[in-house]
Amino acid sequence: MSAGTYYLGVNSFADDTPYNLSILATPTAPTERFNSLFGYGLVDAAAAVAAATGKQLLDAADPLTSAANLNNIGELNLLNVAPAWKAGYTGKGVVVAVLDSGVDLGHPDLRNNIWRNPKEIPGDGIDNDGNQKTDDVNGWDFVDNDANPSPNLRDSEQNHGTDVAGIIGAKRNGIDINSPNNTLEMNGVAYDAQIMPVRVAGFGGRSQPDNVAAGIRYAVDNGANVINMSFGGQFASPEEREALKYAKEKGVFVVMAAGNDRDKLNPSEPNFPAFYAFDNLGIAVGAVTTPGKQVTTFSNPAGPIPTNFVVAPGHEGISTVPIKPGKGTYDIFSGTSMAAPYVAGVVALMLQANPKLTPDEILKILTETAKPEGITPAVS
Repeated sequence: MSAGTYYLGVNSFADDTPYNLSILATPTAPTERFNSLFGYGLVDAAAAVAAATGKQLLDAADPLTSAANLNNIGELNLLNVAPAWKAGYTGKGVVVAVLDSGVDLGHPDLRNNIWRNPKEIPGDGIDNDGNQKTDDVNGWDFVDNDANPSPNLRDSEQNHGTDVAGIIGAKRNGIDINSPNNTLEMNGVAYDAQIMPVRVAGFGGRSQPDNVAAGIRYAVDNGANVINMSFGGQFASPEEREALKYAKEKGVFVVMAAGNDRDKLNPSEPNFPAFYAFDNLGIAVGAVTTPGKQVTTFSNPAGPIPTNFVVAPGHEGISTVPIKPGKGTYDIFSGTSMAAPYVAGVVALMLQANPKLTPDEILKILTETAKPEGITPAVS
């Protein structure tokens, strides 16, 4: 819009209908690289790690391959992770908190990477570290208020958190045999990172703002370096925003799924809490297909005003699911919920390469090294 004075009238639509009103009055310099659909483009792990170290990666790497008939090699190659892995960056020493529906602590691809609270003695019934969370050895459940951040296996959304955790940190342990006739291989982006499970979503994947805010603060106070939040909705939450500010102040980077409403509600921007990327409180992530780099029909757009928005694979990809009798340990998923953890894994690689990076520096690197070339709108 042209410079000038504008007046905005706000009237109730009907009775006390709730709504959110966001007004940005700060002039924003236009950028040729920003796209209203996919933001700054596809995250490039090798370029981001190189920028984090301030030098080019010394070792080039061929694209990853797999002999398994189902795998996530395509997604990893789309993100260009091979050069970072070859240079030795695998997320080692980095803690990524997964705020979600819970994580299967015993999954064979995850159990060796589950965060262990070094100050807590398991099973003694004492709050050894004084954080008001007794026996929180592997994280905390803010839904049931206990020390078991595993999913509720009776819940239809119980796969979600384990799926997210697998994309971030499933071990790189070769081909897994899921059934006599089906081989699968699932590798996390940061396969040596630690996963801190924080359960904030209850039945049907619904999360309460106070649980989310408390989960963010718990992750920050207990040593998380990165927080992944693969959920969202239409309404703002002052509690969540304040918790995100707290995370940034403490040097913890937050990755948020943009939302899956474009083919239903035709939104003009990311959902909450990803909307807070406008406030530089983290990065919003949309989803593209593998292969093809098409923006999925469901992925919320970045919006017309430049903000911290990138895209990553999030269409029909394989990841881990909780182990249940007679069921497999992997499944196929789509959503910006899947795209966000791919970016969280890249951030873990960056922080291993340079642990001194601030949240603002991480934002700058991710947006400046993202690749807009070749991304197209989805054809539905």
